[in-house]
Amino acid sequence: METAWDALAAKAQSGDSEAYGALLSSLLPALRSFVAHRVRQPDWREDVVQEILLSVHKALPTYRASSPFAPWLYSIARYRLVDFYRRRGRTLAREELRGDFAANFSPIVDSVDQEEASFGDALGLALADLPERQRRAVLLLKQDDLSVREAAAQMGVTESSLKVLAHRGYKALKSILRNR
Repeated sequence: METAWDALAAKAQSGDSEAYGALLSSLLPALRSFVAHRVRQPDWREDVVQEILLSVHKALPTYRASSPFAPWLYSIARYRLVDFYRRRGRTLAREELRGDFAANFSPIVDSVDQEEASFGDALGLALADLPERQRRAVLLLKQDDLSVREAAAQMGVTESSLKVLAHRGYKALKSILRNR
């Protein structure tokens, strides 16, 4: 099946909509199985699979047809799972603490909420301190979740230039946040 993915992905990249549909259809069972072994709650599994498929759709232009498709696919799947666990972990921590034990733990919950809010405020201020082009590059890549190619097109720069702008922005953010 994985060798069929290579051919379908190459055809889909060249604009073959039938190959694209066949690729997504053939990926579904494999991704559902992959996610089912890693996400216990059935309600969340399909959400994760859909996030993976959306990421594959967005990143398909970056796939190199000379490389096997499966490792590329599963690396995207792993990153989406990590994102899911991060989001879900934060939500579960709040839900659990705010459940029956809220009275006992409300100072902890409040301090966590305040820390997140203050970090968000600090990050917003740090972003405001960046030069416009660096800030825009960081936001397009991280907030808008665009690929390097899409972000570069929006900014009207080359992909290499966008990577340099983003890297400089990340370094500046790190420095600004450390010094606050």
